[in-house]
Amino acid sequence: MAALSNLYSNIGEFRLCPTAKKPSTTGYGNALEYWGWSQENRAEGYFRKGDYGSYGINHWINSLPPSFKDGWRAHPEWHWSSAGAVPEASIVPVFGDCAWYGGNPFDLQSSGNGGKPPRTKEWNKTNPKSWDWDMARFVMDRHNRNVNMSFVDGSARSVKLTALWDLMWHRQFRRTNPVKLAW
Repeated sequence: MAALSNLYSNIGEFRLCPTAKKPSTTGYGNALEYWGWSQENRAEGYFRKGDYGSYGINHWINSLPPSFKDGWRAHPEWHWSSAGAVPEASIVPVFGDCAWYGGNPFDLQSSGNGGKPPRTKEWNKTNPKSWDWDMARFVMDRHNRNVNMSFVDGSARSVKLTALWDLMWHRQFRRTNPVKLAW
């Protein structure tokens, strides 16, 4: 959010989806509440004091500090090294509706919970800060089973929750479409 502040004159409204304008009580967002703290002296995790929003970044596309030499989740080979390395820019997410300031989703075939769909419609509200459920951060019923996403090619569109696995989140992502949700 701080990197984009010069584009929106630091006006808080641009940080929030009109559907998720309520403050979170946990610092973690969900379909109706934003992540973070709007108070200037509060911070949590990697975001700065006073940072908040209802959109998050695809961590596989952002630059990492030198302290992250092994990349996110120990997979440096999954990172997009530059926008020029993206073969299909219209299917690589940059930002989207999110319960946290970002996530680094795994695909369904990967082990662990990083690529699994959330078990319930209210997952992000009832299981805040389930850090290993990265795809679940983006899978929430904010817009009638859709979320709004922006892509590397500069486009933006609504994406069905079941189609999030058909996007190319990282270099090795094995796309699956459609994915069924339990709810």
